[in-house]
Amino acid sequence: EYKSIFPQFTGSGLPLIITGTLKVSNSNPSGLTLSNALSIATGGTLYLENGIVKAINSSFLITMNRNSTLLGGSALSYVDGPLKKIGEQNFTFHIGKSGRYSPLVLNANGGGSATDFYTVEYNPGNPQSVYGNQLFQLIDHISNVEYWLINGTPGPRQMKLKITPYSGVTDLPSLVVSYFDGPGWSNVGNGITTGSPTNGSIEVAPVNYGPFTLASTNFLTNPFSASLPIHILSFSARRNGNQGILSWEVSADTDADRFELLSSKDNRLFVTIATVSAKNGQHSYQYTDNFLQNGTTYYRIKVIEKNGVTGLSKIAAIFFGRKGLELINASPSVVNQHTVISIASSERTNIQLRLMDVEGKLIKLVTATLLQGTNTIKLDLSGLASGLYFINAVSKDGTTNVLRLLKQ
Repeated sequence: EYKSIFPQFTGSGLPLIITGTLKVSNSNPSGLTLSNALSIATGGTLYLENGIVKAINSSFLITMNRNSTLLGGSALSYVDGPLKKIGEQNFTFHIGKSGRYSPLVLNANGGGSATDFYTVEYNPGNPQSVYGNQLFQLIDHISNVEYWLINGTPGPRQMKLKITPYSGVTDLPSLVVSYFDGPGWSNVGNGITTGSPTNGSIEVAPVNYGPFTLASTNFLTNPFSASLPIHILSFSARRNGNQGILSWEVSADTDADRFELLSSKDNRLFVTIATVSAKNGQHSYQYTDNFLQNGTTYYRIKVIEKNGVTGLSKIAAIFFGRKGLELINASPSVVNQHTVISIASSERTNIQLRLMDVEGKLIKLVTATLLQGTNTIKLDLSGLASGLYFINAVSKDGTTNVLRLLKQ
């Protein structure tokens, strides 16, 4: 048994083959990291009572042999990295990464053989950046927030993927599983869907294996954009001279360990510039960035809770050394009734927010006064017909960039 409140490594003392039970009871967010590859023998057990087991890469993976047992599995207990299973038995891969638990089930349904093998790993990232975005078979768009890597014995298996709040699913009927076959992403179908768009599953029967992700056959549904955690109540950024002042507030139920402050110059690639430790009973925090660069700097806050769960704030922006106005994002961008537009301004100014249809016709006009820093404006789109819309802002200094909205 590995039991601690501090990060642990298996080290050289752990046998490479476990014939009995290996129990993990590590409450630290870093959990237990494998120092070598590990094999759970036939009849052996890996018991994830509490804690994350990290397999750095395929050289350090855990192999569950035929008729071995994997117990546990939760948001606090999973394998972070590749997990291998040998044999034809039905099996649940208790996997996850970065605080996201995403179990995957493979069922042979009485088929297969004792030598079948499958290696599965969950990745909370954008598959398009790794495999491209070539789409086939009526797929309109694929996920940009998660994917699964599955390699193993060819042949039909029932595969069940977990749908979580991080998945960004809004509509189960238009949801499908997509498989990257080399040229692009093909449609594996939607088989059986159960539960809800925030807590459900989708089951299909693939024949080949490789990268899998969720996809949608309807451009109006399933934005695959993880919703903001309710733990981060507010986040703002403003400039004070040549400093950036970042302020944020978390809800009382947030059991935060620390906050990572992320910065970007292009609103795409964010890097950590500082870490702030959470304090018991404190809900409001502030940080000063003393190294503002000319141009626009984008910020967001990553909260890491004590149980390893993570969440991201909205994006805020600051102008320095230039005047300007920029639409940062619309949340959500697939709208049922309301959306919130985030706008960064270099100074106090009056604007007109303009909503247009695909033909350029002005549909809605909203006037507002912006303060220096990041501002938000709530738009009511409940009375509009479904379809594609565009929004920008006009001030005395000119016209901003354009954001796209999809009205359901």
